[in-house]
Amino acid sequence: MKQSFTLIELIVVIVIIAVLVAVIAPNVVRAIEKAKISSAIANLKTGKTAILNYYADVGKWPPRYDTNHPGTHVNYLIENPGLPGWDGSYIDVWPPHPWGGQVGFSYRLIHAVVHKHGGRFACKITLDDDRPFTDASNGKGKVPDESMFRIDELMDDGSLTTNDVQRNTNASGNPVDGELTYYFTG
Repeated sequence: MKQSFTLIELIVVIVIIAVLVAVIAPNVVRAIEKAKISSAIANLKTGKTAILNYYADVGKWPPRYDTNHPGTHVNYLIENPGLPGWDGSYIDVWPPHPWGGQVGFSYRLIHAVVHKHGGRFACKITLDDDRPFTDASNGKGKVPDESMFRIDELMDDGSLTTNDVQRNTNASGNPVDGELTYYFTG
């Protein structure tokens, strides 16, 4: 006699699997997002350390660099520009954007950090929402708001509009969704 499962037994197994998936899936998604947040914080700190070491050796900030157009800029943190004092490579590879956008750094006198850093030139590392070789309309590498707030809480003051970790702004000073900027000085 051939034995097989009854319809009730199959339904019970399917319900058990569905319950397990419903319980486990949100935890997996949260764990992935936590890992991205940890990666972003580590990458921002690694980038800052490399830039500050370059600044200490050369006496000035490295030129602007972004992973959006890697062939058009030389990353002076990795490649020797022939400057006196350069003692790199300061970083092996520029850290990736955990959400798939591009990462860049630049420096300038920034009004948002004048009160904290005494009006000195500040360097910034930006997690931009654009994937490499795309334009601003792509927006596929956006950092989720909850993740931006968590990064700010862990690195700064918990407000994306003040101090070192801020939501990126456009040329008009309006906030840009999904982009995060980390400011610091030497």
